Parts: sequence; structure tokens; C-alpha cells
Amino acid sequence: MSRKLTIITVMVSLLILIGCGSSSNSSENTHNDKEVYIENEGGERVASMSDFAEASITTKGGGQIAVVIEFEDANYVKEITEVSVGETMPIYLDNELISSPKVTMPIESSSIMVQGDLSEEKAQEIVDVINQK
Repeated sequence: MSRKLTIITVMVSLLILIGCGSSSNSSENTHNDKEVYIENEGGERVASMSDFAEASITTKGGGQIAVVIEFEDANYVKEITEVSVGETMPIYLDNELISSPKVTMPIESSSIMVQGDLSEEKAQEIVDVINQK
């Protein structure tokens, strides 16, 4: 009888440990299944998570919040903006449109600034998603 009780106790303990381990992983991975990406005007994805090095929040004049996205390849921003002059390049967090800037000239920088009507919470979410990739 005591052997049966010991086995049941061990099994319950293992189930509790397994349950605790999986619940802590799911809270840590809140942003892991989300992505930020950029499309061209034709809807083709031209930049995605693997293209981004890191992101940060900055505040522009008048208190406007913006997100700076640094690219892995310093030349890639110029490449994708050269062919998109005069077009919009929508930026998405999952399927939610964040901004749709019009490219007026090639960007000769390793980063872009995403601005618009961003709340501090939305900007932080974008930064967290990119930086946790």
C-alpha cells in the first residue's frame, strides 16, 4: 500500500513540475510568435525578422514616439528603397499595419525610423518583438 502511495506521489510531483515548466515558458515567449515585416507597394515582403539587427525607441520633436530599426546588412536599406522611390512601403506587426511611409529617395543608412501614430506601448511591443528574435 505504501509503495503504491509513493508511486502516485512521484507521478503527481512530476506532473506538477512539467506543468510549471511549460507555463513559465509560455509567459517568456509572449513575443516569439509575432513578427515585424516590411512590404513593397505590390505586397511582396522585402524585409523580415532575419533582416533586422535590433530596434529601439526614440522621441522626436513634439514628443512623437518613433522606433528605429537597425538592419543586419548596412546596404540592404538602400537596396530596397532604391527600387521603391515614389511608392509606399507598409510596415507591419503581424498583420497589423503600423505605418505606410512613402519613399521619396533611397535611404543611405543601416536603419529606418518608423513613426506615425504610435503609442508608447505599441512602440515597445515592436522593439520587444525585434529584439527577442
